[in-house]
This record gives sequence, C-alpha cells and structure tokens, in this order.
Amino acid sequence: MSSEARPTASVARRVIPTRVVAEDLSDYLRVMSQAVFQAGLSWALIERQWRSFCEAFGGFKPAEVAAYGEADIRRVLSHPGIVHSERKTRATIRNAQTMLALDRDHGGF
Repeated sequence: MSSEARPTASVARRVIPTRVVAEDLSDYLRVMSQAVFQAGLSWALIERQWRSFCEAFGGFKPAEVAAYGEADIRRVLSHPGIVHSERKTRATIRNAQTMLALDRDHGGF
C-alpha cells in the first residue's frame, strides 16, 4: 500500500469532524458521504476532490440524491475530478433514501 493510500492520524483529525453541527439534512448527507468515499482511500485525496464531489452530487440535497436513477449515476461516474466508484455512488443514493425515511417516520433525523 502506498503512502498516498494510507491516511495519517494528523490528516484524519483535520478532515473528520468530531461533531457535525447541521443546519439541514444536506449537511448530514455531505459528511456521511465524505466518510463513505474516504473509506479505503487517502483522506487527503478525497479532501482535494471534495468540491468536485459536491458539484457531482448537486450539493448533497437528500431529496434530489434519493431520486437519482441510472442516468444520474452515469453522470456522477463521468464527472471529472472525483473517484469514480459505482458502489459508493449507489451507497450515497441509498443513504439519502434512508435518511429521508428516518426523517419522515421519526419526525427528524
């Protein structure tokens, strides 16, 4: 494993929030998705690409991401400047769907 693929403790402390102060569900989905895409990869790599991820996922608005279909998945996977992982892209969509269901069924997330 190259040093690029191994997160260091100092990078992880700088990148991973210890507490999420969310104004809306988009904030939660954004932080969850960053953790998903960083899993198994360099934390610094995803941090460098994060603006492009936010563009690819339209700002991580849960209602929009939850409704993504196959064309949207292809669009995200072809977006320049991001890690192109179909499994992680589909997981992000499923997380948005689950988040909305929890919010609806339990009066908040």
